[in-house]
Amino acid sequence: VIDQWSKITGVPMVRSNAMYVSKRFERMSCTIDGFITPDPEFQETPDLGFLEGSRDEDERAEQQAWFWPFLDRLYSLGEEHGPGLIEVKWKRVWAGGNKSQAAKYPERFFATGPDAHSETFGCPTQHAWQVMHQMAVTGVKWAVLATIIGGFDPRAWIIEANDIAIGRLGAECAAFWKAFDHGSNNDLHPG
Repeated sequence: VIDQWSKITGVPMVRSNAMYVSKRFERMSCTIDGFITPDPEFQETPDLGFLEGSRDEDERAEQQAWFWPFLDRLYSLGEEHGPGLIEVKWKRVWAGGNKSQAAKYPERFFATGPDAHSETFGCPTQHAWQVMHQMAVTGVKWAVLATIIGGFDPRAWIIEANDIAIGRLGAECAAFWKAFDHGSNNDLHPG
């Protein structure tokens, strides 16, 4: 999926899949899928073939309306903060697997059309906290959640680091590990 998104956007992306350990929050770590490195000097021509999705020209234009502001924002964030993180997902249309789950848990449903794209912490809830956790661990200031829904519908969200959310994650992580602290050796399974 990273390779497809790099081709769609024309922005270089590097796979990582390594374990990172936080220097800010004790016992907090994560893996990331990769880094996105928007640099105008290395930009390739975006391949909008994946975004076409319709033979109707007006419908196609509406489906692609989010893309150019999204791409501009990538380059703006890259210039301001350097590389970002890329988290990729290959998803079914309904996160719960069927329409009844989508009705029961609407926050897990992937909206369609231009309204499906956001430039804030407003990406799908189940992934927003994962990406925020990754930024808390790595110290990176922004990330892209990129997904391909149902195998043919690419969507992406830009998420910027939120200090309040990151502080909350750090506090929750510390509280979790404190519950297991049984002395100086921190043995999770005391004899």
